[in-house]
Amino acid sequence: MEILTTIARRPYVVCFLIVFLILSARHVGIKRSILWLVLGYILAFASEYSSIHNGFPYGKYQYIYENLKGELIFMGVPVWDSLSYVFMTYASYAAASYLLPAEKRYSRWFLASILTLLLDIITDPIANLGERWFLGKIYYYESPGLYFGIPISNFAGWWLVSFIIIGINTLFGLGEARRPNIIYLLFYISISAFNILVGAVISAYSITLINIGIMLGVIIFFALLKRRCC
Repeated sequence: MEILTTIARRPYVVCFLIVFLILSARHVGIKRSILWLVLGYILAFASEYSSIHNGFPYGKYQYIYENLKGELIFMGVPVWDSLSYVFMTYASYAAASYLLPAEKRYSRWFLASILTLLLDIITDPIANLGERWFLGKIYYYESPGLYFGIPISNFAGWWLVSFIIIGINTLFGLGEARRPNIIYLLFYISISAFNILVGAVISAYSITLINIGIMLGVIIFFALLKRRCC
């Protein structure tokens, strides 16, 4: 029952996760796709569990469990929340893989971690306004930061965790069954677009304009890098 409730309340997570499974299986094969899913979830869960207890690596925050009733929660962490790391890190890695050749795997690793950080900079201010859309007010920071209430430690933590998730997959010799095409780039952009759309709908105009600016900058960077590498 909790699984059904979670799926019903978090359809966007389910949709992005399904796209991840389809694209990653085509890109790196089913076994490595499952490895990314399992490894990404475990590391994300561990980081969130650590942060709600001791503040590392994102800063101290707490979930509001009364607003999460009926959802699947494991050791105090909503299951769907940790799953978000899986498709966000993969989407970033896939975008980097589309832009850079396979022999530049360490450049892919670093670029993917930066792209994940940018996704989080776009996503978290919208998530922090969850009471204004169907996410709901599900967490709060004990010491809110200056960037729309998000502390800098959160962004540093996201970069660190994504760097580790992508790095371990890279060091395990993540091979390519097929080279990513532009659809993989669009997958990355779609995650940003979803949050930009939500921001516009809930009238969070300052956040939305900044997020649009970030994504325009990223898209221009993509175009320049692809032109240079090809």
